Amino acid sequence: MGKVPSQIILYREGVSEELLLSLSIYLQDKLNLPVSIGKLSYPQSSASLLASLRIRGPRGERREPLPLEVELEKEGLEKNSPPKGVIYEGWDFMKFIRSFLPFCSPYHLQILLTSRLLSTPEGGIHHIRSVLLGYPSIISTSGLVEGPAKPKEFYLARRLLGDDLAGYQALEASRYLRYEDPRLPSVLRGYALQAFFYHATGYPFCPDKRCSLYNAHTQEELITAQLEGPYELCPHHQKLLEIWKFS
Repeated sequence: MGKVPSQIILYREGVSEELLLSLSIYLQDKLNLPVSIGKLSYPQSSASLLASLRIRGPRGERREPLPLEVELEKEGLEKNSPPKGVIYEGWDFMKFIRSFLPFCSPYHLQILLTSRLLSTPEGGIHHIRSVLLGYPSIISTSGLVEGPAKPKEFYLARRLLGDDLAGYQALEASRYLRYEDPRLPSVLRGYALQAFFYHATGYPFCPDKRCSLYNAHTQEELITAQLEGPYELCPHHQKLLEIWKFS
C-alpha cells in the first residue's frame, strides 16, 4: 500500500447498520476524510463459491460443498446474515470480495465489517483472525470474540462447567469480548485505524501495548489496547496522523 487514502468506503455483512454508521462518523472526525457507505452486489454464483471457502479442519482442509451448504449461503446473502459458526479461508474470501468491489483505487481505503469467521494459516495451522489487512481490509466482529485467546480461567471453567458458563461469564465479562458486547463500537475504531495505517504506510501495528494499533493476541491485550490505555494512539502515531490531517 503506502498511500494516504483520499476517502474511505465502508461495507457491511451480518452487522447492523447502526454499527457501520457509528464507525463512519468516528473515522470522518478522526481522520478528516470523507467516509461513504457502499453496498456489496454479490455475483450470481456467490453462494456456491462461498460454500467452497469453508474450512473443514485445522490445516485449512476444504472439499466440494454440499447442496444444503450452498442453499444456506444463498439464504445468508439474501438476508445479509452469513451462517453462524462457519469458518472461511480468509485470504480467498478477501480476493472474492475484491473481485466485485465497485471502486478500485489506491486512494480509496475500503473496509468490510463482517460477522463471518475468517482464518488464515500460520505455521501450517489455521487461526481465526480479528482483522485481515489488504484490499479491502476486513474486520470480523465474530473474529474479535473468537480469535484472541481468552484468559486461562475461561478455559478451565469451560472444562469444569461445560456449556453452563453463565455464572463465570457474569463475573469475568470485563476481561474479554462477547457477542453483542456494548464495547464493540469502541473496539472497531482501533481496528479501523489499523486498516488506515496499513493503507498509508504498509505498517499497521505498534509495539506499544497501550496503543490501539497494537497487534493483540489475547483478549486481555485487546482490552488494554482498545479500551483501557491512557491514549487512543501512542505519541508517535498520533503525530503522524496530525501531519497527514493538516498537510
